[in-house]
Amino acid sequence: MHTNISRKNLAKYTNKQLETHFPDGASSENIIYDQLGEVLERVEFCFSRINDKYFFNNNTTQFDYLHTDHYASFLYFLSNSLWKNSSDESVAKKVYYLNKIMHGLDVFYEVALPEVFLFTHPVGAVLGRANYSNYLVLSQGVTIGGSIDLKYPTIGEGVYLFAGSAVIGDSNIGDNSLITIGTIVREANIPSDSLVYKEGNVILIKPFSWTVVDKFFKK
Repeated sequence: MHTNISRKNLAKYTNKQLETHFPDGASSENIIYDQLGEVLERVEFCFSRINDKYFFNNNTTQFDYLHTDHYASFLYFLSNSLWKNSSDESVAKKVYYLNKIMHGLDVFYEVALPEVFLFTHPVGAVLGRANYSNYLVLSQGVTIGGSIDLKYPTIGEGVYLFAGSAVIGDSNIGDNSLITIGTIVREANIPSDSLVYKEGNVILIKPFSWTVVDKFFKK
């Protein structure tokens, strides 16, 4: 994987951001560094399957810490790995919080995003506890979350949630589905190969002819 920062400097850089925003006198540099082997493997696995020159170009995976979608993904993977592997949950909390500060992205470190996903400027997205599948595309202002009685969605493989869309509660989104701009799916089952859109206050479903996986990813 091609990166524009060394592993050591990436740990220093991320720790400096934490120290700036959380001036409690605690350094997390060594804790972060210890997780970077796993985290960058997860980044490489994810990015290498994205069909976009900014993620994979000239047969090489690209990670640019100054590309905000890259860095938002990195911070999610880091927070999640810290939570799974470190005895100090406070660092996972800080990294999760840092992602909210920097990108307006709320994806809690316990949330199990799939191995392969694509953030496309995910400002204002809130990604809660759901059953996620690979080849997920997420845009700005997306909400995925539970109902008041804590039932959560299941998201199939190859689903694209466009800006301002939401999937709430005990919903099941079939494989290869598009949830279009501003469309809210609540407590509903959406069949595979569906384009879901809103006309007035009515949610409509129709088939479409291409696949999310083929357009945005490489299996």
